[in-house]
Amino acid sequence: MLACAAVTVALAAAPAWAQDSASCAATDDPTAPRTPTAGAPCWTEVEPYPFGADGGPVDVTAPECRPASPPGPTYSGDQLSCYLRADSLAFRAWNRGLAATSRALGAADATTPFGVWLFNGTRWFPDPTFPGPSVCRGNTVLWAGKLDYWLVGARLGEERWPSLCRFDGVNFEWQPLDVPRATLDRVPLEGVEGAMTRRPGALRTGACPRWDDCWFFGDYGVAVRWDGTELKDASPDLAVQPWLRSDFRAAALRPGPLGVGSVFAVGSSGGVGAGTQLPPKPDGTPPPQLFEGREGVPSPLAFSPPTAPRRDDPYRTDLAAITFDDQGRGWIAGNPAGERLTPAGRGGTVGTRRATSPEPSPLVRLASDGRAEACDAVPAGRFKFPAGPALGGENGVLWSSIAVAPTASARVVAGGQLDPAAPGLNVNDDGSPEPLVAQISCDGPSLQTRFRIPDPFVADQSKASSVPAGRGAFVTSVAANATNDAWAATSAGQLDRRPAFPNQRPHLYRLRDTEPPDGPSGDDVEPRPLVFQADPPIFVELPPDPEPPAPPDTTVIRPAAPLTPAVALKPAIYGVRSKVVTSKRRTYTLVVTFKVRRPVTIGVEALRRNKVVSRSGQKRFGRPAGKLVLRLQRRRWPTRIRFVSPIAGVSAPAPAGAPATSANPPK
Repeated sequence: MLACAAVTVALAAAPAWAQDSASCAATDDPTAPRTPTAGAPCWTEVEPYPFGADGGPVDVTAPECRPASPPGPTYSGDQLSCYLRADSLAFRAWNRGLAATSRALGAADATTPFGVWLFNGTRWFPDPTFPGPSVCRGNTVLWAGKLDYWLVGARLGEERWPSLCRFDGVNFEWQPLDVPRATLDRVPLEGVEGAMTRRPGALRTGACPRWDDCWFFGDYGVAVRWDGTELKDASPDLAVQPWLRSDFRAAALRPGPLGVGSVFAVGSSGGVGAGTQLPPKPDGTPPPQLFEGREGVPSPLAFSPPTAPRRDDPYRTDLAAITFDDQGRGWIAGNPAGERLTPAGRGGTVGTRRATSPEPSPLVRLASDGRAEACDAVPAGRFKFPAGPALGGENGVLWSSIAVAPTASARVVAGGQLDPAAPGLNVNDDGSPEPLVAQISCDGPSLQTRFRIPDPFVADQSKASSVPAGRGAFVTSVAANATNDAWAATSAGQLDRRPAFPNQRPHLYRLRDTEPPDGPSGDDVEPRPLVFQADPPIFVELPPDPEPPAPPDTTVIRPAAPLTPAVALKPAIYGVRSKVVTSKRRTYTLVVTFKVRRPVTIGVEALRRNKVVSRSGQKRFGRPAGKLVLRLQRRRWPTRIRFVSPIAGVSAPAPAGAPATSANPPK
């Protein structure tokens, strides 16, 4: 109910495209327009910044959130304690969005009670049902159908295989789910003999064709699958096939005919933490890095990204992101081996292989059959990292996220980090890495965007040169819903003004024009099967207690008026529903609810093979509704329920063919 109320309040605000005062964000493109116009979208900064540490938009006028003003030598930077960083964005329509957030301060204080946010087409607001980081951890959020979503991944320092967390959009409940033991058994061990421990890691990404069919992928090539009831191991035999032990970094749903889709995942060319490349396949071909979820395990596909092989290290590219449009065509992005942009920052683990000379950071278009497709805007070698003389003055690029609009496979929005080939003229435009958003089009012009701000250390802002809006930052996530509707979130940055080192807040940008998004709106209509089929009310009347002998009757009997014909009453209760509630300690409670027409005393009994296994006790209920609760045990799981009243003494069996609950207890 809280979520519905929040949506109702938010709809009172004007939609983004109706806010004529919005201006285009400052970029390094001097020809960029100042304001968005119809048919000519531009990146606009979302103001106020919606992901505040207190659960609302950041109020920069509040004393605790206000930077030093006016700008100048006393500038102390943005107060990052007021900001949350958007680690992940996920949209299923332009008006149905999700964001996973953490504190912008960094790993030392990464948790927040407002870890999941919703977008309803008008504004962002925290998910009021989210139980907090003590119950649900993760930095990647993804949709499962229209009502469910998942939080997966691990924050820095919490990589000891945290559980996945599922939001049940039917019952408005969060459900933490442990990684299956069979999956953990595939994780390599480390340590010394007698003190071996499982290597740290996590399930980091996933995608869902339906609410009851999800794939999740993680480190060391492990995978699990959700069937609507439980998580099951879906990893290949990694001990026999070590070339499949890729570290998965991203997954996406590729739509198929008749709405049936499949899940694709991409990974690295080396194992996490080991700093070594994966072995080739037995036929000598490179280890696979593109997989399709099918037949119970991820199946490797024949796709090899552009790379710069060396004699002792032939596979030098890690795949980092993947996306598809509604027609099943998509894009893949990759980086040189060992170079990773994660929500915790740039880098990998100790010992990973880093590029010392420019190597490909490929952006590859995929045909509907999963093979590479030519695109003149991104020829082989178009993007590389790091910048250096070998690039001939070109900037270096690392990718973190890509997205394509549902009907525009020839146009992709890619986010990451730019490594400038040369510094600017300002101490804060010194060639440090900064966020980059690239809009690549195979059938039109392409654009690379570097977001800028006036140097805040110059008192006269009209004369200030531009510096990066996020010096040292990168794009954490992008999303695309239409050709005139896309999103990009960045991490926090830091200026160079020793010894202060002022902080720069994270940013959220939206690509838009003055027209509504050119795509269909999302709704929440999703047929879902009932877990339990409620019995019709069953009343069991017991014989009354014996009455004491009546005293002699001395009443004078007179003829009575004709009796009024009896009137059949409707049942005292109706609209019976039941569901099983599972607690964190795996105890089970059957909750039976019903509506009441008139006062009634009633109880409910759970039966297994005609034997009572649980009773609620009898209670008195008045209008309009009532609820009875029974404790259940897995070993004595009921197959039906019946109602009893105090008029009773003899039990009658429930009608055949009307079970109240599943015959099988939860596993």
